[in-house]
Order: sequence, then C-alpha cells, then structure tokens
Amino acid sequence: MSPSSADFQTELAAAVRMGVSPDPTRFPPERLAVYTRLVRNNMFGFINRCFVETPKYVEKAQWSDLLEDFVQNGVAHSPYFQDIAGEFLRFCQEQEKLDKWLLALMNLEEAQLQAEVAILSGCHAANDDDNAPMQPNASVHIRQYDFDFAKYYPKDAELCAVGNMVIWRDKNDWVRWQNLSDIDHILLALTAENPLSLNNLITQLAAIMPDDGGTWQNHVRARWQYWVRENVLQVA
Repeated sequence: MSPSSADFQTELAAAVRMGVSPDPTRFPPERLAVYTRLVRNNMFGFINRCFVETPKYVEKAQWSDLLEDFVQNGVAHSPYFQDIAGEFLRFCQEQEKLDKWLLALMNLEEAQLQAEVAILSGCHAANDDDNAPMQPNASVHIRQYDFDFAKYYPKDAELCAVGNMVIWRDKNDWVRWQNLSDIDHILLALTAENPLSLNNLITQLAAIMPDDGGTWQNHVRARWQYWVRENVLQVA
C-alpha cells in the first residue's frame, strides 16, 4: 500500500468517526454520509445486542451520546470486531460517565458475552477422578462486585449477595452466573492460577484448615464435584 493510499484511508477513517467531511472535494458529503451511517449502524447495533440490561437504567439520550462519543473518541486496543463490547466497556470505565453500579452491570454483561462466545474443548473428567489436574474451562470468568444484582435479575435465585461471582457456559450451552462462597472462590481461584487435582487442593488447604474429623474435606470434595458437573472445571 502506497503512503498516499494509507494517508487517504487514515483521513477517511477520521472523517467517518467525526461524521464531517474535512474536504468536500476529496470526501463528498453524500458519500461520506453512507459510510458514517453504515459504521454507526453496525457498531451501535452490535453494542446494543451485547448490553441488554444496562440501557434499561440509562436515559435514552445519554446512552446514545455515549455510543457516539465512543465512535468519535474511543481508542482501539483490539483489531477484532467481536471485541467492540469490551472496548466500549473500557471506554465507559475510563470516561466515568456512568454510575459505578451501571459500570458493574456492564462488566457482568460483558463477561456473559465472553462466556457465550468462548471456544470450549470437549474434555470432561469423571467425578471420582481425584488425581486429575483440573482447571476452569475457557468460558469461566471470576469477577468481584460490590453491588447486588438480584434486583436486576429478579428471577435468578443464585444472585443473592454481593461479592465474588463466577460466569460460565454450561454443558447445554446456557450462560450461567452464580455468587461464590469463600470456599468456592478459593477452589476456583487456585485452579485458575495453576491446574490442580482434588487431592492436591486438599493437601494445600490442610495447612490452614482445622482438624475437624474430615468435615471440611468432605465439603471441599462436594463443591469440587459440583463444579465438575456444572462444566466449570475440566481436565487441564
């Protein structure tokens, strides 16, 4: 590509982002309007399909202004169209034009999107394979929130408290999310850092857990098996 062609494309992209022709001779307004409308229709449509809940709690004009501001002033960190939702979330976080609870809700929706599109391997482990190193599958996201999402998802009984949450895609390809107890968070966080077998995990926890006759070991085993059944943990 010649420098002049590269310069032209850079100038065209800037003109499309701003929606104004800097030079009517080089960029006829009627032609530029077609590109401007096409880009906005594609980007706005995609973002609005990714963030379904958040716009319900934002004034329509404010949400539209955010979208336009993103097109004009957003900085791209990824060349892929599928990453636009994450780019928009990052832009909103940096601009601080939404309340923190709305940014948290956007963060949750973006994690749900990532779980939905993640490419998963078909590898599963038997529940009784206590020596198999396990790790969260590619759809799993562990997040921490200071807001209770139950009122935004009133039919979801799993959203009952603030704190740590896991978002993932189950074996039926349903995107799920659930608050985590302390032991669940430790279990998933440790296996996310480094693949562990159930026996390895129990050995590590034995150094800090009380000797209660095996009660905590049984609880950890039950939670481990639960996350395997729910397609959160898989063989590393």
